[in-house]
Amino acid sequence: MLELKLEEILRSAFPYDIIEPVGKGRKGGDVIQHVHSLSGEDCGAILWEAKRAKAWSDGWVSKLKQDRAEAGACIGIIVSTVLPNGYERFCSYDGIWVTDIHSVVGLATALRAGLLEVENTKRASVCKNEKMEMLFQYPQGPQFRQRVEAAVDAYLEMKQELESEKAMMARRWAKRDKMIEHAINGIAGMYGEMQGIIGLSIPELEKIEAKALAPATDEDSSESKEH
Repeated sequence: MLELKLEEILRSAFPYDIIEPVGKGRKGGDVIQHVHSLSGEDCGAILWEAKRAKAWSDGWVSKLKQDRAEAGACIGIIVSTVLPNGYERFCSYDGIWVTDIHSVVGLATALRAGLLEVENTKRASVCKNEKMEMLFQYPQGPQFRQRVEAAVDAYLEMKQELESEKAMMARRWAKRDKMIEHAINGIAGMYGEMQGIIGLSIPELEKIEAKALAPATDEDSSESKEH
C-alpha cells in the first residue's frame, strides 16, 4: 500500500522525527510527521495523505486543508500517483503540496528545513505579535514555496545525475567483463587447437581454466599474497 511505503521512506530518511500512521477510523490524512531538531525539540508537524488513483481530484486539497487544521499540522502534503494537470513530480497547489512518491524525500527535506528555520527564529527572537504572525504564515507564503521548489529541483537533478553515473559504470563493468570472457575463451580455443594438432602431450589447463572462469575467493587472495 502507498501509505505503508510512505511511512517506510520517511522513517528511513528522517530518524530524528516521529512518524506515526493516523489511526484507522480517525479522520485526517494517513501519516503525520512530527519534525524534531537534533536536540529533540518539536518544530511542527507535516500531515501526509497518500492517494493511488487514475485521475486527480481537487476535493483532496480542500479535505486535507481541513484535516491539517484539525491535526494542528503546519504543512499538508498529498502523495499521489497522479498530479494536477500541467504538473510533474511535485507542486504547490492551492496551499497544499502535491508530490509523487519518488520526490518525497527531496520535498520533505526542504520543508523540514523551513520548519526548523522558523522554530530557530522564534526561539532566538523576542518578537512582536505581528512578527510572530508573519513567522506562522511563512511556510504558506510564496517566498517559502519558491525556496522549496528550488531546493527540491536541485535535489532531484543531483539524484538523476547520480543514477546516470551508476548506470554508466554498470555498462562499463559489463563491457569489461565481456572483454575478459572473450580473452579467456580465446585462450581456451587456442589451447584446444594445439591439443588437436599435438595430441595429449601438453598438460591439461583445467585448473587454469577453472581459476580464470570462477570468481575470486578469499582463499585465492590469501594464496596469491603468500607467493
